[in-house]
Amino acid sequence: MPAPTPADPNATSLLPLPGALVVVWPGTADPPPAGTQPLGCGLADWRRRADGTFADAAEALVAVAGVPVTQWNPVGGGPVVSYAQPARLEVRFDPAFAPTAAGALPDPAALWAVGAGIVCTARSDPLDLQARARLSCHLTVTPANALLLSRLTETNQ
Repeated sequence: MPAPTPADPNATSLLPLPGALVVVWPGTADPPPAGTQPLGCGLADWRRRADGTFADAAEALVAVAGVPVTQWNPVGGGPVVSYAQPARLEVRFDPAFAPTAAGALPDPAALWAVGAGIVCTARSDPLDLQARARLSCHLTVTPANALLLSRLTETNQ
């Protein structure tokens, strides 16, 4: 997940977003209703590679359990059942986080609370989750903190 170069709103070069919290919420509400539990979440990697260098992208794994095979379709006039569950993808990150500092660790509590200095951005259109399917996303955060999905790969198991 690349982020814009810190402190430069006109930057065109992208940097990785290490230590970002990626959250998948059920439904499409922005923000999710109070008390809504996320379907899954994960932290983007912030560690060095085995050779001591830092990656040019930050990877996060978000496992989502319990996606139904079928459910009643909430849209009238369409098919009776739906094979997809809409979900909202959100990324929370601290632009000041410096993974190169000695002992640097992301602060999940601050990311969850969206405390001071934490940026929270979400996709405007929902993902469609399906049972036994794997989605691979390439995300970019623009200098205006918009979350863009530039590549989506779906694999059905």
